[in-house]
Amino acid sequence: MRNSLCLELLVSAAVLLLSGCEVGPRSRRTYFFEKEKRAIIIPVAFNDTITGRFLFDTGAINGYLILDSSFCATHPLPAWSDKPDHVYFSPHTGWATSESPSFRQAIHKKPTRAAISNVDLVYNYLHIRNQKYGSAEDLQGTVGFPDNDSTHVWELNFEHNYLEIHEAEKFRRPADCYWLPFVNERGSMNTVHIQFPLTVKSATGDTVTIDYPYLIDTGMAQDFVLLPSAKEIEFFRKREDAVLINRGHGGGYRSRYDVNAIAFDGFKIDSMRIYTDEFATQLSAYARGIIGLNFLKRFNVFFDFDSRQVGLQPIRNFSRIFNNFSGRFYFSVDTTLDGRRIVTMMPDYVKNNHYKEAGLQKGDEIVAINGFTLKDLSFDNAVKIKESLTRKLDIVRDGKPMKITVRLDEDDLKGE
Repeated sequence: MRNSLCLELLVSAAVLLLSGCEVGPRSRRTYFFEKEKRAIIIPVAFNDTITGRFLFDTGAINGYLILDSSFCATHPLPAWSDKPDHVYFSPHTGWATSESPSFRQAIHKKPTRAAISNVDLVYNYLHIRNQKYGSAEDLQGTVGFPDNDSTHVWELNFEHNYLEIHEAEKFRRPADCYWLPFVNERGSMNTVHIQFPLTVKSATGDTVTIDYPYLIDTGMAQDFVLLPSAKEIEFFRKREDAVLINRGHGGGYRSRYDVNAIAFDGFKIDSMRIYTDEFATQLSAYARGIIGLNFLKRFNVFFDFDSRQVGLQPIRNFSRIFNNFSGRFYFSVDTTLDGRRIVTMMPDYVKNNHYKEAGLQKGDEIVAINGFTLKDLSFDNAVKIKESLTRKLDIVRDGKPMKITVRLDEDDLKGE
């Protein structure tokens, strides 16, 4: 956030990040790590001695706690050292397609204690898996709301970049805040759905109103994703101003539409981005839309699990998350369990597909780009590839190594 914070707050925030994010004794305020990235990353503590970097994800986590297997091996606490109750294989992301590789997850069905913002919480289920396999961040796990919480108000303060957990009975609601009831489906285990009419106006002046239950997903950066189960998706399919964005995990693309919108009794949302997603297969059939961080960051957000309401307090200093690695869709790549990058989709309807014109085909394994092997690609080398207009690909096709040179246009979408 680029608002004009006072010097004292900047200094204190820096101290917090270096010291485990405490403000005074037993403070319930935790500042986000690396706030300019595409996710909320917070410290989570176990046994008062072990702290890890965790993704705060309210969308994919149905009231349980996810730990990275290497973190558990390094810190063999009793909570996760026993034999798991169940082992299964699943896609690494809720946005995955059927072609995505599966990986092993171990489930422990006994209560696990964790501390967030110096508040002791209990998660009734614990999943252990290779978290780093499906993550671009160095994370020790993923956390959301416990499935049994009914006494706290969770505040995501995007004005000053912190999470604070309040006791519901002592919480004083802020002024100028829109309050919406939970409309959760039965068995949602503290994922949060809300519903409100969202009237969208396109660049040509056409309008449509969307009014369904929406899942609040802090693990998704985009403003709003409309799923195929919503009939209003036809309104967008007819438009010719879509920008096809690479989805990343799971393959495929999302179609992006820049619109203006009205919600909450006339609240105006300028420069909103609505995405349609035709490839999601693992998400709830209950929700017709997904609310992500670039919508939520326009507000301070309060999740009241006592009254079962969400509060949205508008703020002035909205700053959109920008992902340098997102870009125009050309083709999909899935990573196999042994680390190979295989082209899984290259549709004919993608215009000016420079990779297809250069000879890349579905089924090719991409081994290296501009001399940098993809299996052990560093962040710095990924940036170099992203910034290059000429990309020399080493591929394997039908067991035979080949080389392909791709030349991109300067005006192609870089970041999103």
